[in-house]
Amino acid sequence: MSYSSRRNGPPSWFIFLIAIAIVFGIYYVFIEARDFFASGAQSPINATQAAELEATATIEQRLAQDALPTRRPTSTPTPECQTFVVNVPSAIIRDQPSTAGRLLESIPEGTEVCVIQREGTTDWYLIDRNTITTRIEVGYMRDDLIEPLNPTPTPSNTSPPPPSITPTFTPSATLTPTITPTLEATQTPEPRNVTPQNAPVSS
Repeated sequence: MSYSSRRNGPPSWFIFLIAIAIVFGIYYVFIEARDFFASGAQSPINATQAAELEATATIEQRLAQDALPTRRPTSTPTPECQTFVVNVPSAIIRDQPSTAGRLLESIPEGTEVCVIQREGTTDWYLIDRNTITTRIEVGYMRDDLIEPLNPTPTPSNTSPPPPSITPTFTPSATLTPTITPTLEATQTPEPRNVTPQNAPVSS
């Protein structure tokens, strides 16, 4: 009898498979519930769409950043120039501060020239050939070909004489002379005995 009762129930391997299926089912439900609450209570489809939209926005943002032009560095302000004029019939502008420099152009007398600075200790000036643009078009001219339009007056070497100083002497003590009276001796004439002549003689 006992043998027939064991044959009527499900086999043990089937029960084992059912147990494994139940365990995996519980695990799957737990994972889905966790993802559901982590996505802000959105459905799996909505969560997937949100993830795709976020990924697309990130890619577009990176492409936009790559497409932006490189920012230009801040330009150095153009130095101020002093106006000079050509004082010879024809002045030559060269590309180097030397007579061996290549000839760039020749300008007539009276032409105004924008001088930037003197080139070191040489007798050449650095000039801007085109003052309309912000970029300096470099050229060099000898200093004997041009002169300043409004020269700065050269201070004279003569200085005013120093103020005259009159020494003042203050005596430390004032001496007052004291006059001591001197007694002059007065001579008293002595009486003289005068004997009258021809006086009568008494007898």
